Amino acid sequence: MSEVWLRGVQGTIPNGDRGGRKRIQNQSQGRCSSTVAMSATATAVGADPKLLSVREEMKKAGGLAALVVPTSDPHILECPPAHQKRREFISGFTGTAGTAVITPEKAALWTDGRYFLQAADELGPDWTLMKAGTPDCPTEL
Repeated sequence: MSEVWLRGVQGTIPNGDRGGRKRIQNQSQGRCSSTVAMSATATAVGADPKLLSVREEMKKAGGLAALVVPTSDPHILECPPAHQKRREFISGFTGTAGTAVITPEKAALWTDGRYFLQAADELGPDWTLMKAGTPDCPTEL
């Protein structure tokens, strides 16, 4: 296990373990966003303790409007070490391309067509999948 810190939020990511998730190939439906269906193990929308902790830290920091969590690490390595995988830690998405944006009310993950199905499988019920490159999908903040 590798320990990950996202300012005020601590947790672990198993090294090499994808939680029994399988890599799947793109079969995009062409829609910009989709709210991920709730898994059998999820309790309720809004119950993700990591998101709740991040949002609390955002309040403490003066009421930040949004937190952007990119895939890259501070050194822009192609394959960041496990302790730098902040986007994977906060969202659960294990693909190599994507950006998470967390606001006080919503959490969204932008990724490209290679990862639409994988992201839909891995994101929890509190996340919205933004399908980059599809019609009407915003590309800039």
